[in-house]
Amino acid sequence: MVYKGSYTVEAAAVMGIFCFLIVSLIQEIYQMRDITVGMMALHEAVEKADSGGEDREVDENGKEISLGNFRIFLEEDGEVISGTVEAGIRKKAWKGQIETEIFRPERFIRRAEAVRQLGDRDGS
Repeated sequence: MVYKGSYTVEAAAVMGIFCFLIVSLIQEIYQMRDITVGMMALHEAVEKADSGGEDREVDENGKEISLGNFRIFLEEDGEVISGTVEAGIRKKAWKGQIETEIFRPERFIRRAEAVRQLGDRDGS
C-alpha cells in the first residue's frame, strides 16, 4: 500500500530552526567582532596616554559597535595607566580592561648610566 504525503510541515519546522540558528550565529559573530574592535580601541587609547602626547583622542572611524555604544575610561595611578572599555546592551554587555606601566625612558638612561659608573669604579 502506498500513501501520498507531503514534507511541507516538516520542512517548515526544520527551516524555522535552521533560520534561528543562522541568525544566532551571525549575532554571536558580531559580538566577537565588537569585543575585538573595542579592545583594540582601548589598547590604542592606553598607548596614546602612555606616550604622553597632546593627541589622546581615539579615532572613531571604523570602530562602530553593532550591539551598543562603547565607552572608554582611562585612569593614571602613579606609575600605572589602566583603561576600561564597556559596551553592549542588556544581556550582550561586555567589559574589558588593560593596565600598563608608564614608560619613562629617562629612568632607564639613569639606571644604565649608574651601572656604567659602578663598572668604572670597580675597574671592570
